Amino acid sequence: APPSAPSAPTTPPAAPAPTPVPLATSVSAPSSPPSASIPAPALPRDGRYAGTSSQHRGRVDVTVGPHGITGLKLEFNLRCDRRERGPYTQADASPVPVTLEHGLWGFSTAYRNSDGWRFSVAGTFSAAGIASGRLTVRTVDSKCTSGPVDWRAAIAAS
Repeated sequence: APPSAPSAPTTPPAAPAPTPVPLATSVSAPSSPPSASIPAPALPRDGRYAGTSSQHRGRVDVTVGPHGITGLKLEFNLRCDRRERGPYTQADASPVPVTLEHGLWGFSTAYRNSDGWRFSVAGTFSAAGIASGRLTVRTVDSKCTSGPVDWRAAIAAS
């Protein structure tokens, strides 16, 4: 008998194809914790806040009542033709609301006096009984101005 041809090498059976795994179509982020609400600070105390400004002999009085600002009294200097003049005094009793912004109680007002001078006054209140802010005054013809004036006042002891 003729020699038999060598037998074909045998190969092990092929492994079955892997089962396809579906790809994730979306990934959900972990849920964020609920935000804690921050309580509003206490309203400014009623009373008179008296203090000084960044100007020589400058003074600011702010009166706070149950419905907001009930009085402003400003003593300020003006710069006219490179000369300082004053101090001048201006009082205003127009009501101004106190509002909560960025976690602070404050106010902002702009008005004209009987001579047409323009006043802008803004401030905030701290829990420690301190009011601080900025004011500007400009004459009707804009020839005289206070420039920006910083101020700080503390509530009077009861």
